[in-house]
Amino acid sequence: MVVITNAPRADWRDPIEREDAILCIVEVFQSANGQRILRINGDQPTFASRVVTTCRVDPTHPRIVIVDSPEVLVAEIEEEPFPIEYNGATSRWIRITMSHTVFLSSETATPLPETGRFELIRLGDGRLLFRHLPTPAGGV
Repeated sequence: MVVITNAPRADWRDPIEREDAILCIVEVFQSANGQRILRINGDQPTFASRVVTTCRVDPTHPRIVIVDSPEVLVAEIEEEPFPIEYNGATSRWIRITMSHTVFLSSETATPLPETGRFELIRLGDGRLLFRHLPTPAGGV
């Protein structure tokens, strides 16, 4: 399900995610001579995607993401740094391998919230995307 609105509303995000829907923002602008243009922000529907792995933000280092299935990610990423989208913005990430653990580190400030679990998704066109997973009932 896609919820389309003309302005971002931060208080809508959690209820929409709980329904496993996405929020797409479409703003209409009109020039002085009457031409209209649409600006699309937020989430956009994707097709032919697959989950590469799940991951979580490191509680002690918020710029670091801990990968739950490192062997899958190692085979998936060929060059670094690599772009990953989240909430309509793209950031660049590098992979850090330590023993049997793989981390992702953002080159700049991470767009991700300081806590939470995410799916790393490979879209049909090859792009990578973080999708926030709703917090399970009970908050665990």
